[in-house]
Formats: sequence, structure tokens, C-alpha cells
Amino acid sequence: MTYVEHPLVKQQTLEKREYQIEIASKCSALNSMVVLPTGLGKTAISLLVMVDQLQKYPKKRCVILAPTRVLVHQHYEFLLKNLDIDSNNIAFITGQDPNWEREEKWAKKVICATPQIMRGDLKRGLVNLESISLIVFDEAHRAIGDYAYCTIAEEFANVNPDARIVGMTASLPSDRDKVFVILRTLGIQNVEFRDHESVDVKSYVQETKIDWIEVELSEPLKQILDLLRKGLGIYVDQLRQGGLNTKFFGIKVSLKTLLEARREIESHGRYELRSPLYTAIRLVHAIDLLETQGISAFIRFFERLSSRERVIGLKKLMNNEFVKEAYEIAKGARLIGEEHPKISKLKEVLEPLKENEKAIVFTGYRDSVEELFQRLNEDGLRVGYLIGKSGDTGQSQYEQVEALDDLKKGKFNILIATQVGEEGLDVAECNLVVFYDNVSSAVRFVQRRGRTGRKAPGRVVAFMTKGTKDEAYFWIVRKRMREARRTVAQVNYIFKKSLDGYFSNSAVEALK
Repeated sequence: MTYVEHPLVKQQTLEKREYQIEIASKCSALNSMVVLPTGLGKTAISLLVMVDQLQKYPKKRCVILAPTRVLVHQHYEFLLKNLDIDSNNIAFITGQDPNWEREEKWAKKVICATPQIMRGDLKRGLVNLESISLIVFDEAHRAIGDYAYCTIAEEFANVNPDARIVGMTASLPSDRDKVFVILRTLGIQNVEFRDHESVDVKSYVQETKIDWIEVELSEPLKQILDLLRKGLGIYVDQLRQGGLNTKFFGIKVSLKTLLEARREIESHGRYELRSPLYTAIRLVHAIDLLETQGISAFIRFFERLSSRERVIGLKKLMNNEFVKEAYEIAKGARLIGEEHPKISKLKEVLEPLKENEKAIVFTGYRDSVEELFQRLNEDGLRVGYLIGKSGDTGQSQYEQVEALDDLKKGKFNILIATQVGEEGLDVAECNLVVFYDNVSSAVRFVQRRGRTGRKAPGRVVAFMTKGTKDEAYFWIVRKRMREARRTVAQVNYIFKKSLDGYFSNSAVEALK
């Protein structure tokens, strides 16, 4: 193995890969978006751009931003390991730091932070944008709407137009308009796109096998769902009778259509319809939980609802005869051990893991994390969990980092994680990834899949419950994955073809 040789890179720490050096060179010359599959070294590329900037502008500093504290901490640890400067000049900023301490850290040579911290400190006057030569936006697909990346990029471009911006992501959205917005927001002049078939990266790509496992709901679960849908029908009829646009409502009402209905209600001042609408939204969520997660998650949701006071539509929901009957059947079914068929399948998938093999199980709900953690532990499997910080039951940044360290050290070999584990989770030895539930987003699918198959062949197992949102998402994500690849390839072609892209944003304009 050959290593990168640079005055600011520690000797024999960073593997030399020609495609990374080529991409970094382009990033140093132009504001660039790097679209590269997980495990192929986006962080290494950001380091190469960083040392180039530090060498060119020794009096200026570099910033790397990432969406979560855990990911920021991983960048910080990576820089400590590979960047050959005084470690006291590498800062890791969190919200726990007092203002005076954060101001001192913003004066360091290299700063790692979340975008929320940086945006807040810009407002407080703690950050001098003119002194920064580079900002790296990790998980740059988030640069949409009011996300902090957007504000930071705009202010940075206004104050320091000659400085460099680098966006990094494993996948851009399938929606071409969203891609255009992201590139325009970050002031991107060049796109560096590679996939698993690209000639210069192919030799570094490990095979990842994806197995889809179908399961079917048991009769008790089908009975509960039938009652919930009858209860939902009452409120949908009330919304129709209230004169809402009937295109919103079909045989199966989705959360998306109900949220569209909410906008219609708010825009027309139809506040008398809020009660049936909010009740319908809660029931759709309950149905989704039962279909994709199981009885325990469904019961916990209703227990939390019943403990609340003065919530619009809650009294009607709790007095609905179909809902009450469904809830009682669910409680009885749980007492006799009835659960979602995914749980037994999950055990079958995880039990063959060898002592030194690791797995990550992704689920969209904290209730499922708790349920799976408890059941798998009871069966003698070595399990940990990773969840976000929000709420009373969330994990602090320290606890999240500790969970990842415990997985790496082998304290447990199975990690149950919510969405917080999808972006940038650095577990190179992961052999298996399980989608306990499916996602419709191509970006999230790529992120989940990318947790395995980094340094060795990996395997993905995705559960699909027949006739539910799981199955719908299966088809949606397949379509969006194709669209995402096509969109990024088109964008990349436009940038490569447009010579003006080297001097202006005309390549971005070509996307309109």
C-alpha cells in the first residue's frame, strides 16, 4: 500500500488513491460537489482539499460541517489521526461550550461543528467568515429550504466570494429541481460524480448483496387494522362532507394527502375541520406503526396519546368505537405474545452472525428500537442501540459516540439504530445491514446500504410486509434510485460539457 505524502498529512496514515487526489485537485480549483458512494473516502478527499488550502493560505482556517454531533466527532477524530498540525489547533465545537470558549475555538486552524452551531454563532458575531478559506458541507443533500447550510453558504459567498466550498454526499435526490436548488444554494461550479461502475473506483468497491424478505401480517393484526380503517373512514367522510377537495381521499388515505388537506384547511380558514383532520392524521400514523412495526409500537403510541390533555380531536379518537375495540384487541394480543412477523424473521437473520461479525438494524421509530433491543437481548444476542438526542429518552452525544465505540470494540455486535445512524456512520467492519422498515428516499436507501460492504463484501436484508407501506416504498425507492442515478449523471455531463462552468455558474443555469 502506498500513502499520501504531504507536509500537512501524517506519514503512512492516509492511503493514496488516484481518484481521490484527482477529485481533491478539482475541488481546490472550483466550488465542487462530490457525489461518491459510501466507503470510497469522501472524508479523505476533504482532508486533501483542506491541506491544500492550509498550505496556500497559512493565515486562514478551514471548517468542516456535518449534520449530527456524532458525525462531527468522527470528522474530528479523523483529522486528529491524519492532519499533521498541532492538535490544539483542531477544534470540535458543541452547544455545551460557553460562548467565550466557542469564540476561541473559531479562531483555531481547523474547526469541526454542526451547521446549527455555526449559524447560531454567526448571529452572535463569534465567527469571522473573512478568515475562512474553505467550508466543507458534509451530507450536502440537506442544503434545501431553511436548513442551516443554506444560510451559511449564502453569507460565506457574500463576505468571502473567493473562498472555496465543497459539498459531499453519497447520493443527491432523484428530483432534478431539488438537485438544482442544492447546487445553486452552495454556489457549485463543478460536480465530481463516481458510482460503483466508474473505472477509477471499481477496484475499491466491495460487492453488497441485497435480499428482500417478504412477510405477511397475522390474522389478529389484520383484524386490528380493519377496525382502525373503519374508524378512519368516519373522519375521512366528515372531511368530504365539509367540502374539502375530494381528490385528497382515495380508498387508502396517506399521511401526505392529509397534510395537503391541512394546508387547504388553514388557507381557507376552515378551522371546524381541524378536529376530524388531526384525528385522521393520528389514525394513519397508528396504522403505519401497526403495519410496519408491530403491536407494541402501536400500543405505546396510544398510551402516549391518552396521557395528553387539550389536544384537538383526541377525545373523539378515544371515544371512537372501532378504535377502542382495536386497542383492546391489541392489548390482549400482546399479552399472549402476538407480534409483528418481522421480529421472528429478524432473529433468524441475526442468529447466524459469527462472534467477530457485526450488524446494524435500521428502524424509523424509537419504540421499535426499544422493543427490538429488549427482545433480542432476551434471546441471548449481544445488542446495543443508537438514537437521536431529542426528547427525554434520547442519547446524548457522549452516549452516541460510546455506542459506536462499544460496537467497534465488540462489547456487542448488533446495533439497533434510528435515522441518526444513517448518515456517515463509520463502522468499517459491518458485515450485515437490516432494513427493519423501508424508506422511500433514494438518499436514505443509499446511506443505509452504505453501512456495509466497505472493506469486505457485505449483505443487506430488507423486510417487506405485503400490502403495506413497506411494499409501496419498495417500488418507490427502486424508481427513485434509477431517477437519482440518471439525474446525477445528467448533471455531471452538463458540468463537464460546459467550459463556462470553470468561470461562472452557467453550468448550474443550464439545469433550469
